[in-house]
Amino acid sequence: MTCEPLLYFSKADNGSILNRFSQDLELVNKRLPPDVQTIGVQIFKLSVEAILLFIAHRLLTLTLPVCFLVVYLV
Repeated sequence: MTCEPLLYFSKADNGSILNRFSQDLELVNKRLPPDVQTIGVQIFKLSVEAILLFIAHRLLTLTLPVCFLVVYLV
């Protein structure tokens, strides 16, 4: 829709254009909340696992930031 020429918008019925946008918004409203919730749960799980690893392995607390730096630089 965004790549359509101006002629399309002048000839097309306003209702059909609005219908397309409303269908897209409806799909976004259906999919977005569960996906955001899933991302939140996964971030929480990752942070809890990282905290438990840091507590269990003191050496990991020292070496993991160095590993991240090496991976970032390479």
